Amino acid sequence: MPTANKTSENDYQPSLFGNHLTSPLQYFEDQFYDLHTGIVGNHERPHKPVMLLAVMDLIELKVITNNLIPFSDQLRQRFTHYFDIVRKSNDSNTPINPFFYMRKENFWNHVATAGNQEIVKLLPKAPGIAQTRKLIAGASLDEKLWLCLQDNTSRAALRDVLISRYFPSKRNQLINNISARLPNVVNEDPVIYDSKGRSAGFRKVVVQVYEHQCAACGVRIRLPNGQTIVDAAHIIPFAETKNDHPCNGMALCKNHHWAMDRQLIAPTPDLRWVVNQELDDRQAGEKELIDLAGKRVIVPKEKAYHPNADALAWRHEQLLRA
Repeated sequence: MPTANKTSENDYQPSLFGNHLTSPLQYFEDQFYDLHTGIVGNHERPHKPVMLLAVMDLIELKVITNNLIPFSDQLRQRFTHYFDIVRKSNDSNTPINPFFYMRKENFWNHVATAGNQEIVKLLPKAPGIAQTRKLIAGASLDEKLWLCLQDNTSRAALRDVLISRYFPSKRNQLINNISARLPNVVNEDPVIYDSKGRSAGFRKVVVQVYEHQCAACGVRIRLPNGQTIVDAAHIIPFAETKNDHPCNGMALCKNHHWAMDRQLIAPTPDLRWVVNQELDDRQAGEKELIDLAGKRVIVPKEKAYHPNADALAWRHEQLLRA
């Protein structure tokens, strides 16, 4: 009888976002938003979110009916189906990698076959397919995540987090594909998808990659309790494109977030700030914004999280039309 290799660090622990204790769904939305993905240059590898999409499909189809996910041919086929939609030219179709390395996430545990618990625990890298099936009976999800995935609405919300965060440019193609293959899926675009949990995930990642520094003025203040002066601002509003990728965001202090939302300032595709021509430099507050003109946008050290050029062009266009 296979037994789960459980560790205390993988037990569900509630999280605080703002001053509100999150629900299990919100907690796992945040976990899905901030997966430990491989990064090569400015590209995030798609393997882990694709694996989760495949798992959710098999749960939806009742192929997976208990909390044990084997590395089956059906899982590999489902993975390949999504992978072919979202892959970049240098991505390899290797579903064994996310199945194995997902163990770095708090919600995924390998269940060893009888007598192989210690071997599985000490494996330094992903084994081959035959060896995986010999040593690992399957993956077990956190029980609260498993319960979330039994509910149609919660499953749809988690699926939407993955698409909005990792594959916003493929959103329509993925949604249409999912709707065609899973006729009972919750496929409307309800307000619940834009949940506090996911917003917390967007804010957490954007603020972290900008190291709590405003992309406009450079101010950085972080209190001992973790509070910070910057917001995570969407460059294109989430309501416009359902794009929750960090590259559609930047960290801005309250003043510059407010100013950008009102088309008083905007970042351009060449990473310079422009200002609204209606501003008057005789007014102290407006002069501060005018002085920003031509200055470089402060960007994250990690190129994978630099603001998207198309999003910057959209924001610049909004200012020109104002």
